Amino acid sequence: RHAEAVEDLRAATAEHPTRERLWAQLMTALHVEHRSQEALEVYAEARAVLADELGIEPGDALKRIEAAILKDDAGRRDPDLADQAVPREAARLPVPGTPTFGRDELTDSIVRSLDDPDARLVTLIGLGGSGKTRAATVAAARWRGGTGRDVHFHLVTERETADDVVAAVESLVGETDPDVEPDQRPLVVLDNVDACPEGSEAVSRLLDELPALRLLVTSRVPLRRRSEQTIAVPPLAVPQPGASAAEIQQSPAVQMFLRIARQADPGLDVTGHEQALA
Repeated sequence: RHAEAVEDLRAATAEHPTRERLWAQLMTALHVEHRSQEALEVYAEARAVLADELGIEPGDALKRIEAAILKDDAGRRDPDLADQAVPREAARLPVPGTPTFGRDELTDSIVRSLDDPDARLVTLIGLGGSGKTRAATVAAARWRGGTGRDVHFHLVTERETADDVVAAVESLVGETDPDVEPDQRPLVVLDNVDACPEGSEAVSRLLDELPALRLLVTSRVPLRRRSEQTIAVPPLAVPQPGASAAEIQQSPAVQMFLRIARQADPGLDVTGHEQALA
């Protein structure tokens, strides 16, 4: 009764947004209903929620379901492709379902780098869970704005080879004009590129083979490729020693903590406990 289950599962994921099993069931129900694009959009939503709430990527089980949907959907369109891992035809930027705290200056810096006519590779570096994916997607959305620029998103996984990554990006951007104006070059956000053992090689090949392409990459370490611009993604700012109660309340780390805490206790009042909270 998958058709009946879809709405119940949507409600369940809203109530329990960090339970990957519920997201997996919703994706499966949609796919069985021949609503594969919606199922893939649910994966993107789940990924954004898990990154925001827990600072983690979806688990292997959820990733396998996404891969299975992509493969099966390709087979439905063309049976000859059924045994190939065909990437999605249109990968949209994940849309954060929650506010972004304390990243205005970082986002401005990323957008300035992307606006540089000579910029072809911008790499966001930082520890796991530091918010690289959020920073990349927010900045890419702002860079695109209302200009109609092409922006695509691809999550790199440990299962992919350099050939897989290059093929996925080529599928996303299609034919590119090597003489296109710099500000009209398509942008691809390559997330988690260091998860792939050949991720750095894939980036080099993309820069060589697609001269009209612009890449925004997230990685724990620099790729050390030519013309790479690196931007560090630090942890959210915490209150300074001796900060006032008002300053503590305005701290980005405190704001994020309170938003999550109030999901568990909507009536949470920290008045008078600011120093302990800091």
